[in-house]
Amino acid sequence: MRSMAQSWVVVLAIASGVLAQLPTSQPGTVVLGLDLTGKPTVQNGPKGAPEIFEPHPDYPGSVRERSDVLMMPLTELAWLRYSTSRQHFYVEVKRNPNSSDGAITYGPIDGDPFEMMPIEQMMTARLVRLERAPDDPYRIDIMLRTGDNRLAIRAVRMLKATLAIPREVQNKDLTLRELRPIIEKHAATMTRLGLGTELGHLNEALAAMQADVDSNVMEVPLDQYTVAKDVTPAPPTTIPAEAWSEPLNGLRAAAIPVALTTKLGATLRFDIIVENVGKTDIKFSTMGLLQSARAEVTGPGGKPITTSTAFFSGFERTTRYLLKPGERIVLGSPTLTFNERRDPQRQASYGDSLVIAPAGEYQVRYNPIGISSGQSWSRDSNGVMKRSVPAKGEWSGMLGTGFVKIQVGN
Repeated sequence: MRSMAQSWVVVLAIASGVLAQLPTSQPGTVVLGLDLTGKPTVQNGPKGAPEIFEPHPDYPGSVRERSDVLMMPLTELAWLRYSTSRQHFYVEVKRNPNSSDGAITYGPIDGDPFEMMPIEQMMTARLVRLERAPDDPYRIDIMLRTGDNRLAIRAVRMLKATLAIPREVQNKDLTLRELRPIIEKHAATMTRLGLGTELGHLNEALAAMQADVDSNVMEVPLDQYTVAKDVTPAPPTTIPAEAWSEPLNGLRAAAIPVALTTKLGATLRFDIIVENVGKTDIKFSTMGLLQSARAEVTGPGGKPITTSTAFFSGFERTTRYLLKPGERIVLGSPTLTFNERRDPQRQASYGDSLVIAPAGEYQVRYNPIGISSGQSWSRDSNGVMKRSVPAKGEWSGMLGTGFVKIQVGN
């Protein structure tokens, strides 16, 4: 009897990525022009390709891809795992995009996959059209992380092409937010690999783009900022030192529960507090704080506990604040609910996080907390499109809080 793999083959089209199933009388499996007919196959996962994986230092018994490995989607149903140190790669072809059941992993295949498939061309085409499907900037980050010279050259080429495309000013802001952290993060790697000149050109392009964005930022009148005395509820006067995050550019944050004990099934409120520990006034804005602030829960031994949070797709109003040195306010009050078992009828509501865990002692923090971290554009009184979040002079970044211990009873 023929197996399913023998009865059907998968052909992934280069241009459209559309899946087609053809009888075995047709040519074999082809991914982006690479014919995998007759290529060796291995067991899926670490046992089949041990040089791709390494033990995860934070999660005993788990594995992760090595730092010299590039893993990325080729199409909806095909994934690449490229060992730059071994100079060979694997292609996993799935039957279902959401599952590896029945997937076939071809490899090891000697050589550079970028020379056998038009990967760079496809990524560049998406980047210059602002089509980020699925996550091209992240894959460029990984390409540079490997420290491989050939991948770095390709990554720099794609970055240069992306920054050279004329864009509307709001799209320039998005491009800066996505690409600048990658370029700054890997500047030393580019220099070490002999790409210092190219790095200089990238930084020049970033500076020009930033200058254009800066000339189109809205200045919000001070009377539109809420001051500390007008914010309710008032924050606690005493906050444990361990609950605070490290200060970042004058701001720090803490998440304080209204009680240190709770019960399974009960809802526990946390107040997210932000304090100005700098020496000057700080302006900032928030939008959708209850959704963006994520509860991070750990159990015995620091083991991470999965949480689930509701997603709200509606319009969120922007609120602006002004804090003088030493002032603190409560930005919002998300809630946390522990249940021992998952209840299909119980879903997280807006601002609430669900934790499936038994009674016991846990540590909780909220991370990240976005402060003026998104981007919002609107027209000014003259009809000119300008960035309103973050507005001119507003603090922008991501904060996290320290951990606090809570006891969950039955």
